[in-house]
Amino acid sequence: MALLEWNDKMSVGVPALDEDHKKLLALVNELHSVVRKQSPPDAIERVMRDLVSYADYHFEAEERLMRLARYPDLEAHQRSHEELGKQVEAMGQRFLREGPAVRIKMFDFLSDWLMRHILGEDMKYKDALAARARPKAVPETEA
Repeated sequence: MALLEWNDKMSVGVPALDEDHKKLLALVNELHSVVRKQSPPDAIERVMRDLVSYADYHFEAEERLMRLARYPDLEAHQRSHEELGKQVEAMGQRFLREGPAVRIKMFDFLSDWLMRHILGEDMKYKDALAARARPKAVPETEA
């Protein structure tokens, strides 16, 4: 059973972004698995690289859609993505220095951040992106 599971409360109403979020949850679950199994550092590094790479891809896609929707808080959302990047980099450096001692802290940080981000920050743009996707009303013609 997965530690972090998707549920409909996490949906931002954009299927592609919801799929990205599901993939990110799966990667965090994979990280948890390799950490719990006390896998070798290279296995943990591989999962971390996959997670960071996919997060970068997702952040770009998410920000592109927010730009198209003219989301007013785009800059603040971008800053939260940038801050995560810095924190993950710092956590990666700690992992290289301290090894196994930081494994659980790394997982806890990433899982907490992901859940807070999806359920908090990402929900803020849900209505803006939904409004952008809604078809425009077609004016009625006089008969």
